[in-house]
Amino acid sequence: MSNHYYACFECRTALRRPHVYGRWETAPDCPECGQRCTFVTYKLAIPPKRHKYAWRQLQAVMQQYRQERRAFFDSRPYERLAALEHQFRVWNTKLNCAQTENQRNAFRREIDRCLQAVADIQKEINRFHGFTVR
Repeated sequence: MSNHYYACFECRTALRRPHVYGRWETAPDCPECGQRCTFVTYKLAIPPKRHKYAWRQLQAVMQQYRQERRAFFDSRPYERLAALEHQFRVWNTKLNCAQTENQRNAFRREIDRCLQAVADIQKEINRFHGFTVR
């Protein structure tokens, strides 16, 4: 069991709650103002309550994180990756059955395009999972 960190940007309150992996829970309500708290990734330091500017920065970073996360999942990278891997297997099978050198070269070009697209999607996935504060 580990902890999850939450912040209320209305009254600048930080909360830490125990978390069990595999169980999805909603963010708690703030004990001071009653507003819904926002999940804050463990990679970020929560500033003291008196530092208003640091709280605004934290809020901006978390907003950027949520936007990037939404855009990432809207782009459906895992589905695109699965489709490209299937297409790669199809082209590889066709390459093995090719009769002429021209056919083999055409299939190799398609395989290279497919592998490049897979590498691009994997970079996108790795960039998302390695989100850090700039």
